Amino acid sequence: FEEWQWGRIHQIKFEHFLGSVKPLDKLVNRGPFPLGGDIDTIWMGNSTLYDLSNKTIVGPQFRFIGDLSDWNNSRGVITPGQSGHPASAHYDDGIQDWMKGNYHPLLFDREKIVEAVSAKLVLMP
Repeated sequence: FEEWQWGRIHQIKFEHFLGSVKPLDKLVNRGPFPLGGDIDTIWMGNSTLYDLSNKTIVGPQFRFIGDLSDWNNSRGVITPGQSGHPASAHYDDGIQDWMKGNYHPLLFDREKIVEAVSAKLVLMP
């Protein structure tokens, strides 16, 4: 039992809707990753309790901590990433932070946002 690990059975996989088609699955899907927790824990990750062959895991895609006294002190993390485009650097850059319980600033004041911006996308009609 010393080598037994919950994460060997309880794993999460981030699947793109195109990932059901081979060989696109290798390009767009991420994981599996070991996941702790269950439906009754803070680190929520739910699966079918009575069927260990069921590999479907459901977990919170977005975690948010809102500081009601200072909205600029709020934090969040989204997984697998901010972009749905596999060629984007932000397609899967949220996975490791999400897995480790790390968060990013969620700024609300325009001045703070402009200070912190690293890229800008302008859409023209």
